[in-house]
Amino acid sequence: MSEFRVSQSKLHLGFFILLFFFACQDRTNLFVYPLGNDANQGTQKRPFASLERARAEVHSLLKKGQKKDIQVWINQGIYTVNQPLIFGPEIWAR
Repeated sequence: MSEFRVSQSKLHLGFFILLFFFACQDRTNLFVYPLGNDANQGTQKRPFASLERARAEVHSLLKKGQKKDIQVWINQGIYTVNQPLIFGPEIWAR
């Protein structure tokens, strides 16, 4: 007969991992990476290349009635912008 022991710290870690997983399910995540492509879907595996494309996608999702939070993950790199990039009220006005 073998024993199975779970320490309290491992139990807490498991709980927080599950909590984090479910918390991430309540939002739309968009990813931007300088080596991405603006024709991509903005997923972690197929990120956008520009901040402007991510902003346009946020606007599009909100215009379609998106109710979930939207989080834009900007990966390390150099991004060139031609004009100020503003995520302002005109974006999230529903």
